[in-house]
Amino acid sequence: MDKYYSILGVTKTSTPEEIKKSYKKLAKIYHPDVSKKEINDKKFKEINEAYDFLIKQKHQSSQTKDNVSDYIYKNFNNLMSNIIKNEKFKNDIFIHIKISLKESINGTKIKYKHPNGYRYINIPSNIGMGEIIKVQKLGKINSIKPGDLYIKIYIKNDKNIKIDENNNITITKKICLLDYLENKNNYKIKVLDEEIDISKNINIFKNKKIKYKNKGLYFNSKKERGNLYLNIKIDFISATKKILKKIISNIKKKTI
Repeated sequence: MDKYYSILGVTKTSTPEEIKKSYKKLAKIYHPDVSKKEINDKKFKEINEAYDFLIKQKHQSSQTKDNVSDYIYKNFNNLMSNIIKNEKFKNDIFIHIKISLKESINGTKIKYKHPNGYRYINIPSNIGMGEIIKVQKLGKINSIKPGDLYIKIYIKNDKNIKIDENNNITITKKICLLDYLENKNNYKIKVLDEEIDISKNINIFKNKKIKYKNKGLYFNSKKERGNLYLNIKIDFISATKKILKKIISNIKKKTI
């Protein structure tokens, strides 16, 4: 196997794209149409053989990793409850943790009680609901080779924030009518980690849910992103209070 890496001038850590690039470069040099020499013809066959073998191996390796990840994702709760007796994962530990929406966006650090003592585990930023983090060698220690720790992320909801399994976020926002009327052509609100202009989307006489595509949580190792839904509610009470406050203030000024 090592000879194939040597033939193409790549290493075991080279990506399929790097292998392909090296193959194309060598193929141009040793292609029979370029050079009729017998030695070059033999070299060209070696290059093709090496390329076919390494690309196939990389594909199978990638497929195996995907299959394992898919298996863990589908069977996480059963593995955690020890319902599934899978020898491959017998020394691994599976746990759930709950974090806030803010922690899922900014990242956080959790304290985990391991048999060898407490450990601090970094939770990366922009992690989605249902994501699984693997921490090597933090599993069971009753064997020669320690297992791994698998952590499944859950994000807490509250009365104003709802997150579904597809990492879509629904946020309920109350808007003071008076504030909106004063800035209705450029009305922005802070949502998650950015300001969003909602001026054109508000109907003050009707509650409205506004969809912002790909503005929700990242998931699938940041390859995908859910949607953001803003549930806008006009707060007439706070507006009334502000108006009354101004009227009372003006009355006081006139009577002084």
